Formats: sequence, structure tokens, C-alpha cells
Amino acid sequence: GDGLARHEGQVVFVPRSAPGDLLDVEVVERRRDYLRANIVRIKRSSEKRRQPPCDFYGLCGGCSLMHLDIDAQLQIKRRILLESLSRSGHLDFKGPVTVHSARESGYRIRSRFHVHYGQRRLAVGFKERGSHRVVDIVRCLQISSKANRVLELTREWMAAREARSREIVTFEILESSVGSASAEQGRFSLHFVVKGDRRLSRRELEELAEKACLQGVVVTAERGRGKDWRFQIGESEIVQRVSDIDYRTRPGSFFQVNQHLVESLVRETAFSENIEEGLAVDLYCGVGLFTLPLAKLARRVLGVESSSSAIVDARANALGAGVDNVEFIECTAGEYSERSGFAGADVVVADPPRGGLAPAVVLALTEHPPKELRYVSCDAPALGRDAGQLARAGFTLESLVLLDLFPNTHHFETVAIFRLLAS
Repeated sequence: GDGLARHEGQVVFVPRSAPGDLLDVEVVERRRDYLRANIVRIKRSSEKRRQPPCDFYGLCGGCSLMHLDIDAQLQIKRRILLESLSRSGHLDFKGPVTVHSARESGYRIRSRFHVHYGQRRLAVGFKERGSHRVVDIVRCLQISSKANRVLELTREWMAAREARSREIVTFEILESSVGSASAEQGRFSLHFVVKGDRRLSRRELEELAEKACLQGVVVTAERGRGKDWRFQIGESEIVQRVSDIDYRTRPGSFFQVNQHLVESLVRETAFSENIEEGLAVDLYCGVGLFTLPLAKLARRVLGVESSSSAIVDARANALGAGVDNVEFIECTAGEYSERSGFAGADVVVADPPRGGLAPAVVLALTEHPPKELRYVSCDAPALGRDAGQLARAGFTLESLVLLDLFPNTHHFETVAIFRLLAS
């Protein structure tokens, strides 16, 4: 999300700058091929600038583009997407780029807050950019007003129990889209990650759950590289309703965070004319967000996922939705690709983590290509790299959909649709 300028032929990256700014800057880092600098004075302000709506912007590392108006943010993200395809994949894409955006505030249904006890006070918030320092915030615009109330009550609860709550490393607020219509009751769960062997008091956690109207609290211990034990009070599952399907997820299972755009993401990903009465494979399927809508169109769907907890949730979600033409397979996408490939598949959906498609997946797609690939990406350079490999194997990039799932940050989601040139 940094601005890019040039000084005497050298690239200079400047955080929180805007296209069209004229700035005095101070160099804070010198590298052989670039500089990093901070703004000292804005001599001429860009017309794309605005007053950031959050008092913590500039300190908190949670947002990076809030000083720009939303239209400017979308223009920049579209440019980043197309430049990534060109730089990483050597693709000069001239087709349509559909853009979906929604409200810039109150969109997150999951948020993880860091906890730090200094000498004088408790800090709860997100880490400062490029630092491990926790910036203390009392309110976050990314979450709903009711979730902010849960944040406030949790902070008060920890501050009153300093000795015990010093064990807390992070906590996550999870908000359900299904619950009481008139109050918070039944809409929120908390997930604490703690260090050491001292467990939080169950009685005190029950008091927090009652005060904050939580449906449940989960505590996970962090020891070394693993998480050894977990206990809970109340109900830990959170329910999200998307396209008339209820998805139950537990702490540890991935689900898209933007409650305003998840319907658009599913619609752009899971509905294709090539899938009717055919075979669909959903790689990195998680709890079945795309798998279950695919099952409404396809004769058969295979969901592939390496997370045991997500597979449990996915199977329960299929059962709850009355879907019986789906099979969930617990293994990595690479292992499935090496073992089974995609011969006979009409449509493959892939929603990989930030690193992009595993090499074995790309190889299997090129050896036995489906009629259509719908690639959901959260990292534009990784998408560009994979798109270039797919293009060289005979796929054509037909269309792009940019979804601003993370407004005010430099992150966004892309749905890229590939088809075989012959088809």
C-alpha cells in the first residue's frame, strides 16, 4: 500500500502517500535498489486524499489506505491487479474487470486482537506497521458496533484480572450472521490463545460470557510451535448464512471475513454454465463455502481440504443443507492433484492461501485440463505467476472480478476465470 516515487532515478516507497501528492520526505531505510521514506510535510495534497475516519490510523497497522477516498482505493487495486499479471505472468490482459465493493466499515465477522501488558497499562489492538508493538485501540471501524461493545467488555474484564489475563496472547471475536435479531445474544463467540500452563478461570470466563451476551468462549494453549489443549464454555460454533445455506464454523476453521461481499464472492465463483450435470472439484474447500453451491448445479462435487477441523465443519454443513452429491477428501491440494488429477472434471475451483497454487496443482491442471478453472486469489503477484504458467499451457484468461473484501487496506480478492483455448 505504499506510494511509489522516484528520486534521481531511484525508487522511493512512501507509506500513506497519494497519487498526485507533492511531499517533503525523510529517508528512513536505504537499500541498493530502493529507498523507504516517511512524510515530513505535504506541500501539495492530492485530490484523492481524505481525512481518515479512524483516530488510530497512522499508528495502527490494521489499515494502510484509509487516507484515500474509496474510489481511489479501487482504482489503485485494479492497477495493482493488472500490473501483477503483467509483471509476474507476462500477460497483457485487455478483458473486463468487474469490481464489487460495499460498506467500508463494520464488515469483518472475525477479528484477532493482540494483547500486551506494559509496565503501566494493558494494550489491546493490532501491531504497529513493521513492529511488534501493540497499538492500543478502543474501537475498530472494521468490525460492527456490537462487536466493538464485545471488545470493550473484554478489555474491561482483562484489566480487572491482570494476573490471569497476562497469560492471554491474542483473542478473536467471531460474529454470526444468524442469531437474535434484537440483541447481541447468540451472535458472538470469543477465542482466547494463552501461553504457559495457567488456565483462565472457568468461572470468570462464564461471568464474561454472561456480561457480554456471548454464546461461547474457547481457550487454546500455545506451547512452543503447537497448541496442546483446548476447553470451552457454551457453544463455540458460529453460523454464517450465505445464499440460503447455513455454514457452521468453529475456531480454527477458515471463513471469508467480509459479511457484505461474501454473497458476491460465491456468486462469481460457484455459478458456471460449464458445470451443469458435470463433475466439479473444489480445491482448498475449507468449510464448503463454494462446494455446497456448486452441488446445486453439478452432478457430483469433490471438496479437497487439508484442515481436519474444516473437513468436520464441511461435512456437517453439507448434511445440514441436505446436500448428498458431495464428497469431502482430507488431504492437501497437491497430494490430490498428484494422485487423482482432473481428468473428467468440468470445472475446478481453487481458493489457495496467499502463496498461490501448489506446483503439483498447476502441473495436473496442464496435463488434464478441465473445461474451466475458477481461481480465487488473495495475492495478486501469486495469481500473476500462476496465470502465466496456465496461459503457456493453453488456458486463456477470460475475465477478472475484483472484490474489495478488505477496504482501507491494500488487500483484495480476485476471481479469475480461465478456459481452454480449444473450448
